[in-house]
Amino acid sequence: MSLLAAYEHAIAVGTMSDVAAQREVLVHFQRLADALTGTRRRFPWQRVPQIQGIYLHGPVGSGKTSLLDMFLQQLQGVAVGRFHFHQFMQQVDARLRALQGQSDPLRRIVAQYAKTTRLLCLDEFLVQDVAHAMMLAELLKALAAHEVVLVATSNTAPENLYLNGVQRDRFLPAIVLLQTHCEVLELVSGQDFRLKNTAGSGTWYTLDEENQMREAFFERDPHAEKDLMLNVQNRPIPARYCGAYSVWFAFETLYNLPRSTLDYLEIAHRFDTVFIDELPDPSAMSSTQCLLFAQCMDVFYDNGVRMVVRSAARPDAFLTTEPFASTWQRTASRLQEMQSEAYFFHHLARRVDVLQ
Repeated sequence: MSLLAAYEHAIAVGTMSDVAAQREVLVHFQRLADALTGTRRRFPWQRVPQIQGIYLHGPVGSGKTSLLDMFLQQLQGVAVGRFHFHQFMQQVDARLRALQGQSDPLRRIVAQYAKTTRLLCLDEFLVQDVAHAMMLAELLKALAAHEVVLVATSNTAPENLYLNGVQRDRFLPAIVLLQTHCEVLELVSGQDFRLKNTAGSGTWYTLDEENQMREAFFERDPHAEKDLMLNVQNRPIPARYCGAYSVWFAFETLYNLPRSTLDYLEIAHRFDTVFIDELPDPSAMSSTQCLLFAQCMDVFYDNGVRMVVRSAARPDAFLTTEPFASTWQRTASRLQEMQSEAYFFHHLARRVDVLQ
């Protein structure tokens, strides 16, 4: 089935809306899919033509991730590595530490990826860390040298990445490389499709609804234990309740140092539902809490984890309160979407894929 045929089917069953801009993007994804599946080495020494990747940018909720999902379903037999951008860069950081003292460590790391990866997909390409900004040009050069095709999604056009960042002049070659090795596409949409159907899903409770949230937890995990100390990344994390499928954390426990993305990844692989208690109004969150909360949302979303929240604020408060209203629009939008039944059913299949 072609990408446009799959898109027509999704429209027919009501899982996607018909948007002209999305159709245009799918034409480019189809061309790339055909190139990847039609250009294979017949002999180990044979070179295949250089394939240009895709850098897809557009506003929050315009459908970038859904289109990427459809594209990847077309790639039977293609070695694909898919990561959230900050997850991938943390892997690179870890491998750099392991190769400390060796020559050309980034090239060695990319060579390792290239052995198992023909197409590298990076979701939510966003450069905020100065160390990552400084290494990105060399990383992109190495990917191209090893014929690893890059597909990236982002809320930001390449020329606006790392805007006003420290030593941005040293980052500019990375922008040129992205524009050279990727076809840059903009997905324009006037509506955030993830904000549909978020009401009445039973996953967001007010502060005076603690009993109702507890009942929802034990309905799902009737044999859950109270006040357990979990071992996550070789560090203790207290859980108020913990069952076979669900876990209940206080906000202060999960979104303060020394928590990190690696903690959230381990939790996402151990539980399919996470209950967050006493989530404050976004205006009362510290900058560290905001950053960790945003990272956690990305990890849970990418792994199909469902969140149940008891909070002083409504989900839509994160759409209008800084810093989420500007810096982390994606977090606010995903938080809204994660309250919907549509999210649960759509991401259930992705979660099965993640855990296999």
